[in-house]
Amino acid sequence: MMLYEQFVCRCCGASSDPHPFTEFVHYVSTTALCQQVDRTLGKNERLRSDMFGELLQAANSTGDLRSCPSDCGQSIKIRRVLMNCPEIVTIGFVWDAEQSDLTDDVIRSLGPRLNLCGLFNRVTDENAKRSELHLVGMICFSSKHYSAFAYHTKSSKWMFFDDATVKEIGSKWKDVASKCIRGHFQPLLLFYTNPEGSPVSNEDAPRQTTMCPHYKAQVNGDVTMKHPFGSPNKFQGPFMENLQRPVETSKKDRVHRRIEPSQHKGRLHGWQHFNRQ
Repeated sequence: MMLYEQFVCRCCGASSDPHPFTEFVHYVSTTALCQQVDRTLGKNERLRSDMFGELLQAANSTGDLRSCPSDCGQSIKIRRVLMNCPEIVTIGFVWDAEQSDLTDDVIRSLGPRLNLCGLFNRVTDENAKRSELHLVGMICFSSKHYSAFAYHTKSSKWMFFDDATVKEIGSKWKDVASKCIRGHFQPLLLFYTNPEGSPVSNEDAPRQTTMCPHYKAQVNGDVTMKHPFGSPNKFQGPFMENLQRPVETSKKDRVHRRIEPSQHKGRLHGWQHFNRQ
């Protein structure tokens, strides 16, 4: 996603220079998300299926106050503006604990549809303003184990992937939510796609698998693992380090972080290709 962020003071009108950046995973704290859900329910408002983006935006801006650019004394929130129309949006959840009491609440708050105008303060692309993304994939953690759900459009069914085991869950999102609650699955990554988007051709897939030297050394047994591979906040390897990084760095650093497209292109293409089969 091509974004820019800017500070605009409503009191004196001062504004900072817009800061453009590219975001591949939109991270949100599960604690902040549940707090926003509680505030909504506290106002006697019903959680609508189309307001998930608004909840994510509110959760992502919780406590993110900055000083006015002209030092007028006001504290202002950062504004994030989407400039393109992404065909895939990935939401990453940051958990405060390996076994959280918020798991069921987070699952119940998930929306199978994502409105980009709700996710960001402003959307400039006309197509993005009209687009509604559909949830087609989810990676979860439970009992020191990772599993995944994916929606297959040809059969109109949700599928569950657990190592070599593949099971059909049902045709509705509530079937997935029920299984997650029963199995205490913690959602880690959500994949939303534009149903009108262009499918990715197999011709674009890489022909070879290249492993970085550090990871290759771990596979060959040359590096001793310091932590057991058994916690959603203790991932090993370059991909899982991206999930942990928001906990270890400040929110500003997380937003400004640069990630090369080659690091994520293969993962996102895989989900979209499955969705088009």
